[in-house]
Amino acid sequence: MDEQGELLPIDIPPSQLKLISQDEIMPADDVYEVDFIAAHKKEPHGSYLYKVRWKGYTAEDDTWEPYDHFNSTEVITSYWERLGVDCPHDTNQTTLLNSTSKRKRKHVHQVHNTTRTSKRRRQ
Repeated sequence: MDEQGELLPIDIPPSQLKLISQDEIMPADDVYEVDFIAAHKKEPHGSYLYKVRWKGYTAEDDTWEPYDHFNSTEVITSYWERLGVDCPHDTNQTTLLNSTSKRKRKHVHQVHNTTRTSKRRRQ
């Protein structure tokens, strides 16, 4: 910025620009906020799925989501605390600065045999 607070032009050669994948960008329209976790189930291979109630939606819209679909561990930790059981995950991991639990919603109710690319757009 200059003395008047205006941005100064910067000449950057195209070879120094970095392309970012559209997959890395999560538009606000595609983000859904978790209201609470209603249940959990343990998969045969040991990982957990969580039945998520989405904020502003009904039980009919609940989906089963794996632990790694959450960008914050707060909602999972509070779920296990409500049950009076220690959380089975290492929740001391670094989480995103935004501590609200938000996630893209799947277009199916079960996450079995789905891929991360099968997300639907919010209507």
